[in-house]
Amino acid sequence: LQRLRLERREDGGGLGPRAGGHVCLDLDGLPYAVRHARDRGGPAPRALNLLARPSSLAARIVAALDTPDLPRAEALAAALSPPRGGVLKVGLELFGAAGPEAVRRVGSRAPVFLDLKLHDIPNTVAGAVRALLPLQPAMLTIHAAGGAAMVEAAREAAESRSAERPILLAVTVLTSLGADALAETGVAGAPEEQVLRLARLALENGADGLVCS
Repeated sequence: LQRLRLERREDGGGLGPRAGGHVCLDLDGLPYAVRHARDRGGPAPRALNLLARPSSLAARIVAALDTPDLPRAEALAAALSPPRGGVLKVGLELFGAAGPEAVRRVGSRAPVFLDLKLHDIPNTVAGAVRALLPLQPAMLTIHAAGGAAMVEAAREAAESRSAERPILLAVTVLTSLGADALAETGVAGAPEEQVLRLARLALENGADGLVCS
């Protein structure tokens, strides 16, 4: 990602040197997100301020509520919500066990990073994004490997909420996949090359940022 950042900076953009935690956004005055939103005729999501203009260092922490037990998740949310933390992550485990109610309960305490890594045909992902918008997540993840059309469809669906839309973050290569595992799926080359390839694709087609590991 350092290489991608430097390449994009030569064009006046960049992923930004102050990305918080494992979420990489263009934080130098939000040039990428604002420019991209302007070019598409829509506003940048207000939720970008969560990481770009935090009220404190703790406000930039995204705490993962990785448990299938909703009461346990609520207890963790109470302990890790502002001012101790900033954003609370609801992933597949908790969402699969408790569904939208988990997002509603956790979201009553802090902004929610809804980490579902959506990956399907463009129409289906767009429908899923629209279905999730009433939960008002601050951030939502998709798989960049779904392709340019899928990322574009997710962005268009998210923009139906205008500035209230979630930050759309793209996942590139899962941390569990090494070179051998990628080769088994037909991807040649080092994982770093695939990460850069998918990162460019996602950012060029509407993602606001990347999930980086």
